Amino acid sequence: MPFMFAMLFMFLSACQSEDVPEPHEPTNKLVVYSNIYNNRILSLAIEIFAEKYPEVEIEHRVFENEQGYREYHEKLRTEIIVGSGPDLIVSKSADFVYSAEGIYKSDDFQDIYKTMGTGVFADLNVYIENDVEFDLTRYNEKVLECGIYNGKRYILPISYILPVMFTAQEILDEENINYDINTYDGFMKAVTSYNDKYGADSDKNVFKAYEYNFPDSTLFFYWSGIDFVDYKSNKVALDNPRLKDVVDLVKRVYGEKYTQNFITIEDFLINLLKEKKLLFFLRPKATILWEFAMDWVNFADFKPVCFNYPNVNNGVTAFVDLFAAIPNSSKNQVNAYNLLKILLSDEVQGFSYDYRVEGNTTYRNTVYTSISVLESVMKTRLYLHEDDPLLVYQKKPSEEFINGYIDVITNVDECKLPMPEPYKEYWKKNMTPYFEGTESYEECLSKLKNDLEWYLSE
Repeated sequence: MPFMFAMLFMFLSACQSEDVPEPHEPTNKLVVYSNIYNNRILSLAIEIFAEKYPEVEIEHRVFENEQGYREYHEKLRTEIIVGSGPDLIVSKSADFVYSAEGIYKSDDFQDIYKTMGTGVFADLNVYIENDVEFDLTRYNEKVLECGIYNGKRYILPISYILPVMFTAQEILDEENINYDINTYDGFMKAVTSYNDKYGADSDKNVFKAYEYNFPDSTLFFYWSGIDFVDYKSNKVALDNPRLKDVVDLVKRVYGEKYTQNFITIEDFLINLLKEKKLLFFLRPKATILWEFAMDWVNFADFKPVCFNYPNVNNGVTAFVDLFAAIPNSSKNQVNAYNLLKILLSDEVQGFSYDYRVEGNTTYRNTVYTSISVLESVMKTRLYLHEDDPLLVYQKKPSEEFINGYIDVITNVDECKLPMPEPYKEYWKKNMTPYFEGTESYEECLSKLKNDLEWYLSE
């Protein structure tokens, strides 16, 4: 068991025995920590909170730059155990954070499910069910559901991300892909046929991901809607009949890597899409304010096509990007809840460009606000840089593309919290031999199952 969780279990009972105010007892204090990845949205929310609740003293500690982000992690993971630290935790659950010093894991909790299972977070339904002003139906309910664990709502997602595929109709026509690729079977058929046709050609790839170099293969299972563990029963769940399909998909594209360096994303697309060296461009963290989605229309001389990465149930699996939780030991839970409501309000979720949430907001109506802001920014760029040949091409995409992209971004059937880091480590250790052809699928899967069962028993 990781040291963090050993400590968490040891101290939890002590934390819960402290004299903590009743859920609805107000206080005049609020402690908030922010870092370089959540400070923009938190600072805006705190500013609104201060105007609305002037009687509350706010202690806002900002952890600046990447070194401060590491310090933030350490303090969060240690202070929450002993009942100190922030009254509201706002965490970014991205798989990796890029820095000048390299890539390091950014999950604030190595296993969010084990963390929730300790009871270290307060049940937010205690506040929501007694709040006539807060209406969950205004939000993407499929996204919010992922914060419920063992019948209690420990987490409220603020934003989410999801994988989106981009291609061109001309490429699909050339490859005779005239069937529905929005279904799992259709998508797998397209990938398989393309890989069979060009597998030996290093210049032809099924897809590339801008953020990731393969094999970051655990992502495929989240995208496909397959869990390694059934969190309700706390048992290993590797018996999905589609599991072998997904594993073999990963094996097919395992060797896909960048063959050259590109200065910009646009160069990347021009070289791969225009030369038809790519079937799908995979954007693992597509958002409504992803300007590249609009730039793509302007750069490519093709009819653009975008669609959701289909899961095994022909649905769409999204992932929480930014989420919030209130420590059970917090003595200022009412104020923390009020700040959380502001984070989820139209005032913040209907952000200006400077305070934008980096993922897709859970508040349904703000997607249209985001599109309007994006169009305004693009027009401003054109005006300010009209003599710059690199930017003069920027123009408004077609209404058909915008509406289609909105549907893709908001079309969510289920949402997941971050995959526990130990699962990724076990997956890489045990399944890499299969991808590299040195061990059988059955051998590797058996070892993976043993490691997961051991981990769950700890």
